[in-house]
Amino acid sequence: MTQSSGSSHTHTWILAANAARAVVMDTETARKMRRWHLVETLVHPESREHGMDLGTDRPGVMLMSASSGRRSALEHTPIKETEARHFAAEVATYLDRAHTEGRYGRLVLSAGPHFLGMLREQLSPAVAGALQATVDRDYTHLDPEQLHAQLVEFVGV
Repeated sequence: MTQSSGSSHTHTWILAANAARAVVMDTETARKMRRWHLVETLVHPESREHGMDLGTDRPGVMLMSASSGRRSALEHTPIKETEARHFAAEVATYLDRAHTEGRYGRLVLSAGPHFLGMLREQLSPAVAGALQATVDRDYTHLDPEQLHAQLVEFVGV
């Protein structure tokens, strides 16, 4: 768990994400109402498409090698991986803008390990400094009450 940098902001945001969807919750209302408030749902439908629907996922030029047979001359990244990286960058930009605007001071990220790693790579230093905790689980399918039950221990509300 990453500790907060001591920001004076009282709002803690929860981000539950995967490569196609991110749900942002604000915990501020939890102190009064014992529930979190939905701030935003970000979607990236391109990440759900099949690789061939997005464009070719075939490698580029083929080269012959005496020892290993054929191999691609280009380093190939599957389309779904590329789209997931694009979405991670979009989410990180959203979080950076919201942090700059003072909409939250602390952040808890929850995502599957692979997407969580992509997302962390994209975070600005300010947002990375606001991280209170990271949880390597995809909870995007949970309703707000279930999400609260899973992540409340990381938020303290």
